[in-house]
Amino acid sequence: MSTAREELYDLADQSSADTPKSQGLTKDDVLSAIKEYDMEQQEEKKQADLEKRQQAIEQKERQEKEALQEVAAIVKTSLQEEMSKDRDFAKLVQSSDLPGGLVEYIAEVGEPEEAPLIIREIANNDEYKASLKRAKTEFGLKKLIGKVRKDVLTGGSQGNIPPMLKKNIPQYNPNTSPSDYDKDYYSDLAMRQGISA
Repeated sequence: MSTAREELYDLADQSSADTPKSQGLTKDDVLSAIKEYDMEQQEEKKQADLEKRQQAIEQKERQEKEALQEVAAIVKTSLQEEMSKDRDFAKLVQSSDLPGGLVEYIAEVGEPEEAPLIIREIANNDEYKASLKRAKTEFGLKKLIGKVRKDVLTGGSQGNIPPMLKKNIPQYNPNTSPSDYDKDYYSDLAMRQGISA
């Protein structure tokens, strides 16, 4: 009667006799294994880099969103202060059907203290209201608010020089006008506008 250990040895001998002897690894097998390992390492590194970049992008987006929310809160505060000071402005805001997300767009385009001016300009101008209703995309809204802001800051001149500040070209002839014509023109203009040099 054989022991369990002897039976295991017999089974091991039989299995080793059944399997053909494996040949030694060739140089090609080793090179192939090394290449495969290198490719796996490169793929893992590429994946890790991709995840790292994705996390950096998400972190940046979170920071931008938080910054925008902070500025939007300041814009809202600025509008509330203006509404508490100016009842006409409060009525204007309540009576006009301006979109709710307008505050965020103003926060992206302008400064908080410009918000009441921009809102007032949009609410009082039918052309701007119509453009606001036609704007379908976020980009279109930002572009419109940027235009309104520019008009507000340039006094409605839309980036052009107001007519009262332009030189009177027919009267200005460098051949017949004295050499200090420019100086006289600007000092006269400043005096008419109440600006002292």
